[in-house]
Amino acid sequence: MLRMRNRYGAGGRLRALHKERRAGQPSVYVAAKLHGRRAFMWERERLESLTYCTSLTELNDRLRAKSTLQNHMQMEAWLTNRLVEDFASIQGSVKGTGSQLALALLRRFQAENLKVCVRYILNGRNREEMPLYLVQLPSTLAAEIEPSMQATDLDQMMDSLPAGRLREAGRLGMDLYRTHKRVFFLEASLDTWYFGALLEEVSDLGAGARRAVEHLVYHDVNLYGILLVLRAALNYRVAFKELEPIMPPAALPMTTDRYGRLAESYSVEDASELLGIILRRSQDDKPLRDLQDLEKVLWNRLYRLANRTFYAAEHLSALVAAYFELKRIELKNLLRVTEMVRYQAPRQEMLRELVIL
Repeated sequence: MLRMRNRYGAGGRLRALHKERRAGQPSVYVAAKLHGRRAFMWERERLESLTYCTSLTELNDRLRAKSTLQNHMQMEAWLTNRLVEDFASIQGSVKGTGSQLALALLRRFQAENLKVCVRYILNGRNREEMPLYLVQLPSTLAAEIEPSMQATDLDQMMDSLPAGRLREAGRLGMDLYRTHKRVFFLEASLDTWYFGALLEEVSDLGAGARRAVEHLVYHDVNLYGILLVLRAALNYRVAFKELEPIMPPAALPMTTDRYGRLAESYSVEDASELLGIILRRSQDDKPLRDLQDLEKVLWNRLYRLANRTFYAAEHLSALVAAYFELKRIELKNLLRVTEMVRYQAPRQEMLRELVIL
């Protein structure tokens, strides 16, 4: 019993999970599964140990990947599909609003597959190669976008999207793509659809679960929105008024006004002063030199929020959302290690590239 209390935190959290189970939710079973899987994540010392690998073959062995993997593309696909398969199994074990939230989180990979299809259509590449770059979605999610994935031109693709907000987002992206001649707008419209749908799902949670989940999801949305605005402003010289139609919904502490001021930044240093409330950095921290530095700080904060939410969760929805974000960060790190091992990058450089150790 002592181990159970340590694992789930204070007795109140365990009672809350038992209460959900009595209401028809197998919360204790799912929570035990999530905590068990968390114990085997590649993070901190375990993650750092991978940076000693000197070849993809060695990395493949350490990760216990499939023996049939032949190159970095297959390895990266295996890593991504492993996350989706893992989280889909959790989603299938959860009932009610928790299941709907898990499904909303998985829709991120619908957007990713649609963006891959957009690139293949625009570049006129051999479509027989495309499955190598697609995430293996759960059957229900794959079926929703299958007509669009089979389209041969962008108009047909967007018109084949499921009716509703996804199709509206696709058509808006097409209009902006035609105006600006940048695929950036089309891809961003699909990402913004995902974040909008996710925020709607969070708003439908009960009050307690919503409070536990929203700070984590809000930071995820803000991470994307901040980088979108700054890349548009600093790399592409895109004005905020052009970007505003495809901005994700404002999630506190970000607001439309704050995004507008962020777009006027002349440097990452300017931006970091405006983002102090989100970055939570001390005066002793090193100045941020570029977008890569800023992105890492944002990801590190997401890790801390997800970690804190995971161990403090009194609601299954919070536990599920935190687990998903932790798995995304694990995937981000493993993909980066794979890429840098492939190019034989020095170990110290690998360590600098990883999200929090």
